[in-house]
Amino acid sequence: MVSISEDGYAFAAIKKDGTVVSWGAPTYGGDSSSVKDELKDVVSITGTDGAFAAIKKDGTVTTFGHADKGGDSSSVKDELTDISQISST
Repeated sequence: MVSISEDGYAFAAIKKDGTVVSWGAPTYGGDSSSVKDELKDVVSITGTDGAFAAIKKDGTVTTFGHADKGGDSSSVKDELTDISQISST
């Protein structure tokens, strides 16, 4: 494992091959199966209160977890490029 992050309800870990495994409360990011195909080449994960954001090698971001807690970034997906760091509050 390269990195493990938590959001208060779930955990997400980046494996050596750049894929992600998550566990815990399904609604809060413990179930990342809906974005499994997007969680490849991940270099960083940040957790917040109920959601995760994963930065990939190409600078794009994939989010998962509770939609109202930041798990749905579809409204800004086109802007989430060339990202090098994410911070949560």
